[in-house]
Amino acid sequence: MSAKAINEAIRGSKDKAISYKKNYKTLALIGNIDESIMNLKQEIDNRFIFPQNCYIRLKNEPFIKLLYKDSRFQALIEIEKKKYENDLLKYGL
Repeated sequence: MSAKAINEAIRGSKDKAISYKKNYKTLALIGNIDESIMNLKQEIDNRFIFPQNCYIRLKNEPFIKLLYKDSRFQALIEIEKKKYENDLLKYGL
């Protein structure tokens, strides 16, 4: 995530923040929950987030706290948690 995008999002300059970096983190930070979750799902499906630590990263990502209460996010993180737990059993990560 771009530091410039974070700064602009914090200042409330939504368009400027997105112009620096448009991903699920920036979108969540500016309060665009629907589009953020849609982008997150695409990143998970396309494996832009490393599969072996997707669950851990999502669980601890400070920029997406607005997503934590959303049922769609909860469903995504539950799927990733199951994948993570299966990998732990298989590979002992």
